[in-house]
Amino acid sequence: MTVVLPTLNEAGYIETCLRTLLDDPFPRDRLEVFVVDGGSSDGTRAIVERLRSEFPFVRLLDNPKRLQGAAFNLALTKRTHAPNGSCGAMPTHATRKVFLRGASRQAQRTTLTW
Repeated sequence: MTVVLPTLNEAGYIETCLRTLLDDPFPRDRLEVFVVDGGSSDGTRAIVERLRSEFPFVRLLDNPKRLQGAAFNLALTKRTHAPNGSCGAMPTHATRKVFLRGASRQAQRTTLTW
């Protein structure tokens, strides 16, 4: 499964978001997480880099266009797993929503609570 997190100045939420997403029994060898950053200046990137030592399948990409669509497109060109499932998440406190699309092709909406 590929997880894409478009971010911009999410230092207050990115660690909780990642830990919540990764607190799942899904096989780690079948998971890749892309944090696609639009130029954060609040320490978001440093937090993600620190978490990479704990979760080596988390990758940090630059999103110079600073658009969510561009972030998803960029991450999906870098993925290594087959495109049978994907997950996009908005780490901001305002939404706390994760949109999942699995192999069944039926979309589910999950509200994360933290």
